[in-house]
Amino acid sequence: MMRILFLTIVFLLLSGCTETYRWAHGENVRSELKGAADKGDPEAEFQMGQAVCCGDGKKYSTKKAMEYFCDAAFKGHTGAQVWLGRMYENLMREENPPVPKNDLKAFMWYSVAAPKSGEAQELLRNITQAMTPKNLERAKQYAAHWRAVRCGPVEEPAGPWNPEWVEEQQEAAHQAALHAKDFSKNKIQPRSSPSDYPEMRNR
Repeated sequence: MMRILFLTIVFLLLSGCTETYRWAHGENVRSELKGAADKGDPEAEFQMGQAVCCGDGKKYSTKKAMEYFCDAAFKGHTGAQVWLGRMYENLMREENPPVPKNDLKAFMWYSVAAPKSGEAQELLRNITQAMTPKNLERAKQYAAHWRAVRCGPVEEPAGPWNPEWVEEQQEAAHQAALHAKDFSKNKIQPRSSPSDYPEMRNR
């Protein structure tokens, strides 16, 4: 942990230098951070996400940054959770390419980070005020099941946090109710006496 902290400080110091100097002299630090990230260290994953996120050129990758942030966020890294929320809300203007806007997931990650982050609390308040009641209810479902929600612009698994799944279930329930209503109107009445069985009268 101390080694990761040291590498983080060095990496941040190098970030203040010129682009050429930073990439020429920061490769060793980057290599060590990447090694730690590949072994699953959440702080290293977060730092690598910041390193490759948001810029022009082959050395930057929004997709790879999101992968690093996601890995760290699901391990409880508050900073990564906030960054994911900001990326989904399209607040990271320098993203190239930008992450498809998804306020539901932005709300979700702010909610997860809020207990430990004042910044997340403020961002959560702002996005809550901008959401419709319907989307807010959906977003709360995402937040309640955040460990099952995937990162990135991928199809969500079936579940109550998936708006499309919820709408499908509601439509299915509506159709079932209509079918039951029609059936009750046209159902065959039970026959309880011999007079109800004309086919038996002449036997």
